[in-house]
Amino acid sequence: MQGLYDPARHEPLSTTPWSEAAARRAIAGMAASAEAEFDEARGSWPMHPLDDPKTPDERYHGLYLGAAGVIWALRDLASAGAIKVTGDYVPCIERGADLRRAGKPGVRQGAVARNGNG
Repeated sequence: MQGLYDPARHEPLSTTPWSEAAARRAIAGMAASAEAEFDEARGSWPMHPLDDPKTPDERYHGLYLGAAGVIWALRDLASAGAIKVTGDYVPCIERGADLRRAGKPGVRQGAVARNGNG
């Protein structure tokens, strides 16, 4: 069994001292990148190739792995004062719920969504 930590998949430890300002910049940069990746035409985020999409247009809309989770994270960071959310993602949430209810192809569902709870 391979160990939990694989140095090739992690950045090396830094000797740079902790900096709240640097951490805030990094968080703001990641959030800005996430917002920039939002696909307005599709009303969601593209899947990462390592998530093994069945089609290039497939989207996840759920909380654990999908648009709802990205939106939750952005809003949580904003409520903590770490970032300012620039996008309106309510239509994305509504679209994801509609697609799941309709059983549209290309919309993956987790166990919670399949049971009508997500």
